Amino acid sequence: GAWCRERGVEYIGHLIEDDNHHTRTGSSLGHYFRGLAGQDMAGIDDIGGQVFPQGEDINYYHHIFAHRNGEFYHYLLGKLADSAAAIEPRKKGRAIFGNYGWAEGVRLEKYLVDHFLVRGINHFVPHAFSAKEYPDPDCPPHFYANGHNPQYRHFGCLMAYTNRVCELLNDGTHIAPVAILYHAEGDWTGKHMTCDQVGHLLADAQIDYDILPQDVFEDRESYRTKITTNTLHVNTQSYRAVIIPYSQFITAPTAKAIDELKAAGIPVLYVNGIPEGVCDGDAAIPSADCVMLENLTGTLRELHIPELTLSPANDRIRYRHYVHSDGSDVFLFINEGTEPYHGIITLSEDLNKTVYLYDAWENQLEALDTEGQRFHLDIEPLHSRIAVFDQ
Repeated sequence: GAWCRERGVEYIGHLIEDDNHHTRTGSSLGHYFRGLAGQDMAGIDDIGGQVFPQGEDINYYHHIFAHRNGEFYHYLLGKLADSAAAIEPRKKGRAIFGNYGWAEGVRLEKYLVDHFLVRGINHFVPHAFSAKEYPDPDCPPHFYANGHNPQYRHFGCLMAYTNRVCELLNDGTHIAPVAILYHAEGDWTGKHMTCDQVGHLLADAQIDYDILPQDVFEDRESYRTKITTNTLHVNTQSYRAVIIPYSQFITAPTAKAIDELKAAGIPVLYVNGIPEGVCDGDAAIPSADCVMLENLTGTLRELHIPELTLSPANDRIRYRHYVHSDGSDVFLFINEGTEPYHGIITLSEDLNKTVYLYDAWENQLEALDTEGQRFHLDIEPLHSRIAVFDQ
């Protein structure tokens, strides 16, 4: 990364994330955040058959990638890049996605764009234009294909839509009230729970989250980590609760930070068990509330952590809240289910701004009636709706 920047070039890429291998050596680099620390954007790769509509709970064995864990691909893959982009100053909030494969047309591409947009990806690298004779198997899905691709014009419409939404989700701060502790050290040292198990419940309950490596408590200067009353700050992000998925061991800096967090009034929740000890020192394991996984979202609601609620509830509506430097708020809603959603969104606080509904596909803006902190949301499957709050 330094070599590139000395020559006026930005260094981007990804490591092997597949099926939670980002915490393994041999098959990957052992730690997503450390592995990408020298890069200028946070990248991920999504290979064909890994993310697809209604794939959240589908697990199977794949002839190329051995095992496909739907929970990882839908609740952690995109959030790894989203989190690294937000908490590492060098990355400036930029998260990038590339690849998929030949098994996609424009309809699946639209789903994938929305899937990753609402999980924090704001730069896309289409694969790919090739100067080789068609077909070039190394450049899926070979968009123009020397005139052989009948969906090429439709793909152009999708890219226009993607540009419009990315423009709204760049150059500001995304709001994630919860931090989930990254599980790499737990994987290295003993029994552990993976972050996607926690992320699954939170996302289905419309509680947004970032993944925090334990390094944020050890190298506070690099991550700009601060603990203030009721809030943990890491770079541009502010968290009102910290969740620690079960890990037999945690690091000593994390153990010490838990006491600081509690003293500052920040809820710390162990999930499914308290660690036995630290893996790199002799620090004591602090006491903190321990909840079972199935009770986690209820506990967070009792603590008034979520930003919004849906009525009726729906576990396939995804959202992202983005605040621009001019003070405007953007809420992106995606329907990843199979049925239209008609319901009421209630925000936890009144933003005191005029709200507009933006249709990014048609590039149309309309007024949206609100009742205090409530507004109506109608959203078809595989569609997005964007609420813009502005003065």
